[in-house]
Amino acid sequence: MDIVAELKAAFENFKTENNEAMTAVNAMIEEQKKGNEQGVSEVVAKAEEITKNVQGNADRLVELEQKLVDGIQKGTESPKSLGQLVIEDDIYKRFASGESEKCRIVLAKDFDVRNNTITGQSGSPAENNDTLTPAQRIPGIIPGAFQRLRAKDLIPQGTTISNAIEATRELAFTNSAAETAENAKKPESTLTFELINVPVRTIAHFLKVSKQVRDDAPMLMSYINTRLAYGVDLKEDAQIIVGDGTGQNLEGMTLAANRSAFTPLSGYNRLDSINYGKQLIDAAGYMATGVMLNPADWGAIERTKVGSSDARYIVGDPRSAMGPYLWGLPVIVSPNVPSGYFAIAAFDIAFMYFKRQETTVEIFEQDEDNAQYNLLTVRAEKRCALVGQRPASVYYGALTL
Repeated sequence: MDIVAELKAAFENFKTENNEAMTAVNAMIEEQKKGNEQGVSEVVAKAEEITKNVQGNADRLVELEQKLVDGIQKGTESPKSLGQLVIEDDIYKRFASGESEKCRIVLAKDFDVRNNTITGQSGSPAENNDTLTPAQRIPGIIPGAFQRLRAKDLIPQGTTISNAIEATRELAFTNSAAETAENAKKPESTLTFELINVPVRTIAHFLKVSKQVRDDAPMLMSYINTRLAYGVDLKEDAQIIVGDGTGQNLEGMTLAANRSAFTPLSGYNRLDSINYGKQLIDAAGYMATGVMLNPADWGAIERTKVGSSDARYIVGDPRSAMGPYLWGLPVIVSPNVPSGYFAIAAFDIAFMYFKRQETTVEIFEQDEDNAQYNLLTVRAEKRCALVGQRPASVYYGALTL
């Protein structure tokens, strides 16, 4: 016999003995009314015997209850569901076998299965917010988007221990070299330079979390740290490309002082303009190493067809795994490049990235009113600078007129 069955039997015995005890008490009261001392003594003796039986059954119930709890905690017993309790009840068994035409099972006070409908939903309108079946919890945290950061992949990188970078770069060179006759004056060329000063900028942000999160949810804290660091790197990627140099912005690749302006020619499409930009860099004496495009423009190029009567794609075959290449140059696709524009450059010599402090995540207890609200401040920051070294090796502008 299992523990639940023993509990049920013990409860029935307890109920029977308790009823008998109440009957004996009532009988004793009646004998006292009659003044029958002998009858009272007999009833009292019987009541004492019944009381012992009631106490024994009560002790047995407590013992079985504790045994069931211990079994559940140790995993050797499992609590039975509402459905199991119903189908194991003797009344239901007689109903299921056809011995009875009715089935009435009282599960708790004021609860009757004949007058109550058991469903897996509650509320109005009904929703799955109070089900008999526990919800399945997916482990871990489902992360948000982590965009691929590409700007720094294109350029050389270094470190600095200063808060500013200075460099001398060539400003203009007029080459007057020419064939010269004997005893004739030689032509004079001109070469000018400029000193540039690029400040190191800080990119940072923070958020507040409770101390309980740090102590009770280390996985969540790890995700928060990762997400904050990614936020800093994402902003840096945008600053490297389009930072305008004002305020605390980096001096990005597309800043006027760091590149040459590109103007598309009339009738040129996207492919024509990129090829023309490559030609301009070659003419300046450099060699282009890559193209940067917005995803929308790269998608439009991929979908370009031969003509209205020819459905073949120009750039590639949609059935093949085509890498992002145009005119022999790798294409870096980034949403940080403004739509409708492009940059083409000899990226290996055009820029230099300097790191003063790598992305760092720190946690502070003493900040504002953290102590009053039991909060922590989680901060992520980095310090860096971008130096434009050869503006003539970079062209940036609109793809089409």
